[in-house]
Amino acid sequence: MRKVWYNIIIHIYCTISKYYTFKRCSLATYTEDIQMDFSRLDVGFLHTVYIILIISLIPIIIFTFWAQWRVSSAFNRFSQIMSRRGITGAQLADAIIQRKNLNTALKMLPPHSNPLENYFDPRDNSIALSQLVFSSPSITALGVSAHEVGHAIQHADKYLPSRVRSALVPVVNLVTRISMPIVMIGFLLLLFAIITPQFALVFMVAGMAMYGASTIFMLATLPVEFNASRRAMAMLSESGALDHEELRGARTVLNAAAMTYVASFLVSLTYFLIFFVRVLIILAATRR
Repeated sequence: MRKVWYNIIIHIYCTISKYYTFKRCSLATYTEDIQMDFSRLDVGFLHTVYIILIISLIPIIIFTFWAQWRVSSAFNRFSQIMSRRGITGAQLADAIIQRKNLNTALKMLPPHSNPLENYFDPRDNSIALSQLVFSSPSITALGVSAHEVGHAIQHADKYLPSRVRSALVPVVNLVTRISMPIVMIGFLLLLFAIITPQFALVFMVAGMAMYGASTIFMLATLPVEFNASRRAMAMLSESGALDHEELRGARTVLNAAAMTYVASFLVSLTYFLIFFVRVLIILAATRR
């Protein structure tokens, strides 16, 4: 198994180094070159980058809290404003489902569920709405309901970003639980010299790749969510469920929700870069 991992690393290294065959790029060549490459890394520069990334977390975390506050504020504000037509979120969703000939089930979540917990489940092609959204004629309820129907339409249309995100779900659910332990194992094995640096590198790179998968998942989520919101606004306008002024309120709610996905992606990306630079620092230090 160890030889297999070595060969994988060699293959990646040789590809990057533009070697043409494995005959010209052996384990010995790889070991010699990578020791030289890491020894040339400027640890001081890496520490500077590391500190900058750590500091950048402060505004990103502030932005995350602001996004959460904004979506809660918009949700609560427009939950108090009822639409003039008086149709509920469930009625709107059902009407659109019928008009679009979707084979999508509509269900209401238990009363104690979080009002913000509304989702489309592609596994059984169903839309789950909180009680507040399901039974309310508020602007928030109609905007959120239309957004979830937008996801159902994406599923029916085989919208590519949605399919990519759905395919990543089982992978991300697994790797998010084991990526950081694997990275930490690699750190500890390297720091205590339990195994060779090359083999410790396998653990760290594998853990980083797994964590990177969750970052890619969050990136793939962005076009899916923004597209669902655009579809929702179009459906609300075409159906006449909301007038021009009410549409502005629905757009405020959906835009606020979209910002939470942007914030999550920025946090994930920053942590990934922090861990990546930290790996480089440790590897560079071991080559001194």
